[in-house]
Amino acid sequence: MELKDFVSQLLRNWFFISVFIFLGLVAAFFFNQNQKETFRASLLLYLKPTIVAESQERSSTDNYYSQLRIKEFSDSLIAFLLQPEVQGEVGKKFQIKKLTPQIFRLIVEEEKVEQAKTSVLEAEEAIRSETKKFEENEKGFFQTETFTPSPRLEKIDPHKTLNLAVGFLLGFVFGILVISTKIYFYPKQN
Repeated sequence: MELKDFVSQLLRNWFFISVFIFLGLVAAFFFNQNQKETFRASLLLYLKPTIVAESQERSSTDNYYSQLRIKEFSDSLIAFLLQPEVQGEVGKKFQIKKLTPQIFRLIVEEEKVEQAKTSVLEAEEAIRSETKKFEENEKGFFQTETFTPSPRLEKIDPHKTLNLAVGFLLGFVFGILVISTKIYFYPKQN
């Protein structure tokens, strides 16, 4: 079967494809009805070295190794904080994104603005205490400080139009697959 014949068969069965598109849009509509808007609160945390060099004249290799040490410590700290046991002790579901070797973004999502704000502050305090436990094992070379005094709050709207577009595309692709399967297995009926 040539492509021209296949396209003509698809055009002949446009009603079935449109039914699957409609079903995809209906599914996306009901999915959108269950979506709730949430709020995201975030804080910037700064990983500060506690040992300050006695002289300002440091060679580039000293700077390189101190940056390497900060990077290794921050990678270990993130791995430590993302463990399920630590998240259970913190009591909040949070995300940590590393922006630079010394700066992290702590993110908490909740359904209400005030909940998000208090949750991120509580998570920050709990993370600070967990970080102190971790720092004791690492000889206490670093401490965390809050970079921003108050949390940054964002409203997260559900992507309703995107969901409808995905429903349309899934219905269209599924319709084409069903018609293609029908054409393949029953070529004489077309």
